[in-house]
Amino acid sequence: MSQSDQDSQIAYFLGIEGEQTGPFSEKDLAGKIQQGQLSPEVLVWWEGQSDWIRISDVPLFKGYFESKDQPSKPPVPNTSPSIAKKNFEFEEYTVGGSHPSLDWVATFAQPGKEPMPVYDSKEGYFKHEKTIPIKVAAVAIAVSIIGFGGLVVWRLTAPKAAPKTAKNQVPPKEQELQRRRSILAQTRSSLLLDPSKSTQQLNDLINQNAKDEVGKEAAETLLNYYRQNKQIERTGDLLLKMEQYADAAKTFSAEPALAAKAETAFFKAFQSASGKEGADFLIQDIRILIKPLDNLALARERIALLEKTFPGLTHPFGYYLLPLEQQIGNIFSRLSATFVGLLSGHISEEFPQITLASRPLVEVKRNSEGNLRIIGRYNGDLLLRNDRMKGIFFLYWLVDNQWLLVDTNLTSDRQRFAATTRKKYEGAVLQPGQMLAFLESQFRKLHPNQGLHEMIPTSTNPSKSSSSD
Repeated sequence: MSQSDQDSQIAYFLGIEGEQTGPFSEKDLAGKIQQGQLSPEVLVWWEGQSDWIRISDVPLFKGYFESKDQPSKPPVPNTSPSIAKKNFEFEEYTVGGSHPSLDWVATFAQPGKEPMPVYDSKEGYFKHEKTIPIKVAAVAIAVSIIGFGGLVVWRLTAPKAAPKTAKNQVPPKEQELQRRRSILAQTRSSLLLDPSKSTQQLNDLINQNAKDEVGKEAAETLLNYYRQNKQIERTGDLLLKMEQYADAAKTFSAEPALAAKAETAFFKAFQSASGKEGADFLIQDIRILIKPLDNLALARERIALLEKTFPGLTHPFGYYLLPLEQQIGNIFSRLSATFVGLLSGHISEEFPQITLASRPLVEVKRNSEGNLRIIGRYNGDLLLRNDRMKGIFFLYWLVDNQWLLVDTNLTSDRQRFAATTRKKYEGAVLQPGQMLAFLESQFRKLHPNQGLHEMIPTSTNPSKSSSSD
């Protein structure tokens, strides 16, 4: 493509009286100049140009202005009257030396009389009919000096007016927008060649103004680049900056290591939404706080906010708002089947030669001081090879996560050993807060991928959750 073809495809913009118009082709502008619609002072700009310039300074259009016919000014006729040389009497006002070479006269007029010549360039002197009194002349000179001095003082002390903006000057905001457009165009073209520099320039454009057309286009360009290159965290961060919170939360959720950022995005999405959509965002936020962040204190605050903002809404997080005693009963009821299985396994290891005819019972017991302990009971038959032993009982305490036999009628030796153990661990009890912490730690250990409020996935047969002495 030739240079002329390239020039003809350039889109030109005009700045006329502070307003931008265009785009125009070279042919359009040439026609406007030839029709007299554009003055040489009109500003023009096109992509790649750093600033606006006068159209008459552009080599491409300069010739159009030079070729226009400039009207010539008519000669000014000489209207000065011809003055005949006269002889005038004069006193001391003779002008010595050289005099002007042009023929002209000065006149002096008195009220009610025709002007009379007082200076003749041919004769080189002033003529007057009556001398001006010296006293009057002095007063006039003094008034003139005082007036001139006052004018000087006023000019020096008067506040300066702000410079006026030329009518054909492009407003600063429009100039800044055009500058940003130019940077955006250059950055897009170099994004693949120099991604580090280009992404930084795009971020700068967004930081300067994320809501004008250039900022939005820069953000979309950068988002597409991040997504194509699977830069999940940067994609989410940019979506947050653009206040697209729901998309940011979804993006962060794809990477488990970004759970904290996903929680932040979900909560911001809740704050900017309403109705069922807002409730769903807040529920997702709470789930992340509970698991994997394990920030139960903040989760409880958000659950209370959920109930306050959406009264009557059914949600699965009621466990966290229960009183302490009810929380103990709730979580123990979901763990009781697990404790029964653990106790059954312990008895089988301690007495490998016998088999329990039924399942033991596990409970949370409270003593007279209000302290708690977990106990296990068995009362029933035992199978010893081919024999059945009736009315056998065992009593176990769970201390430091170990089952201890504290009473039995199996044998006399076992009964004495159990009594000694009972006496030794009589004071091994837990306060309610300690018991809840222990049960929750057991839940996390046994079910690390679930929240404390969730049901255990395996089938359970919950036993009696708690009783008192």
